[in-house]
Parts: sequence; structure tokens; C-alpha cells
Amino acid sequence: QAKTVDETEDFYNILGLDTTFDMGHAKFLSSNGYHHHIAVNRWHASHLTPYQADSDNLHQMTITYPDPSYLKNIRQELSDRHINYDSENNIIKVIDPIGISIYLTIEKT
Repeated sequence: QAKTVDETEDFYNILGLDTTFDMGHAKFLSSNGYHHHIAVNRWHASHLTPYQADSDNLHQMTITYPDPSYLKNIRQELSDRHINYDSENNIIKVIDPIGISIYLTIEKT
């Protein structure tokens, strides 16, 4: 759930996900044409509070990319938009607008 669905959509677009379906109050995002990997909505969102460490919410996830060029482009886009992130080796950690820690990394072969 997200208080700001559009902001969350924009954030995930930076990470390379495309919007596959837009209901206004809900957005579905994916890569490679899949119907959706991530869905964000504002259903019951008016009472949302920042994520707490002891809550039953999703706290973190990892998105894996096929090669380092993706991370290079994402780093640049995050910097251009003044979005804070940490980067070490081939891992980027960024907090999404909902408060979920997102780890971006390269597929290991």
C-alpha cells in the first residue's frame, strides 16, 4: 500500500520497471512484459504510518539485473533526482517511497 501511488510508480520506473496497468488508485509494474511483479495501491492507505521494524510488512526485497550497465544507469538516475542511496561493489541499497529497503544487484553467473 502506498499513500502516493504516482510517486511510488515513478520510483520503480527509475529502477527499470514498466507500468503494465494503471487503475489510478492502483498501479501494476513489471519487467519484460510480465503482467506484474509489483503492485502498489492506496486502498486503506489513509491510516498508513512509516514502516516499523517489528511490523508484519514487507521490509526488504532484491531486484536482480542481468549486467552492471543497469546499475550504472540507475545510480545516475537516482543521483540526478537527488534520491539517497548507498552503493558498494555491485549492490545498491535504496529506500522506496513506502519505506521498503530495495537492494539492486547483478545476476550471478
